[in-house]
Amino acid sequence: MWILSGLDSLLMNARAAQWAYQNNYNVPMPPQPSSFEVKSLADGIRITWGSESEADGDLAGYRIYRARGDYFPNVPEGTTQLLGTWEQVYEGPVSTKSFTDTSAQRSVAYYYAVIAFDDGQSNGTDFNGLQQSLESNPYSRITTSPAYKLSPASPDLSDVVIVPNPFNLSAGDLQFPGEQNKIVFFNLTQKCTIRIYTESGDLVATIDHEGSGDPSWGISDETFQATQEAQIVVSGVYIAHIETEDGQTAIRKFLIVR
Repeated sequence: MWILSGLDSLLMNARAAQWAYQNNYNVPMPPQPSSFEVKSLADGIRITWGSESEADGDLAGYRIYRARGDYFPNVPEGTTQLLGTWEQVYEGPVSTKSFTDTSAQRSVAYYYAVIAFDDGQSNGTDFNGLQQSLESNPYSRITTSPAYKLSPASPDLSDVVIVPNPFNLSAGDLQFPGEQNKIVFFNLTQKCTIRIYTESGDLVATIDHEGSGDPSWGISDETFQATQEAQIVVSGVYIAHIETEDGQTAIRKFLIVR
């Protein structure tokens, strides 16, 4: 199968080269990509993009692709999760310059690419004799920092949940894709302070939270489950004491197995 696949690719490249030669190397060019911005919001991830692609007169519209957990295809060790697979989540006309991805999973890392495509009318026919629409280079405009679908802040601390609990390092399929050490506090108020203690009462970390209802312990792979001294915590039972500015408090226990 590998030999046949390689032979097929070789033949296709040879036919494409012959076609380019016969057409005096007048090869149709895809639209240039547009700049774009991705923003994590409550109940969605919003993507907005510019109009640079409209310099091409035959521009037909835009497509948006996303990848979950990583922007490069891989299967992390200790899991069966396939990360970094790109899927199309939107296609729209030239006049539209924004899209909100509401189908993303809560607090899961997503990466995005905005692709411009033409109508194919001025591309002629390819080496197969077909007229095809061309897309801008999908790898020239991709995000390398994750975006998240968050939730609105809660009015109080009555529904606070820690996920995953228990956290087990070897249970990779039950964790957040692509973020091995991530722990999230769901359903927090807009502003509060989280203090994490060991079972014996030693203060491990303090998180000053302000924003959505879904803060994590740390903001990157390097700080997930890290102490104030940037040391990764050991296995054990931990206690989260959560306090708001108006004096509301909540206490939650959780277990870490490393």
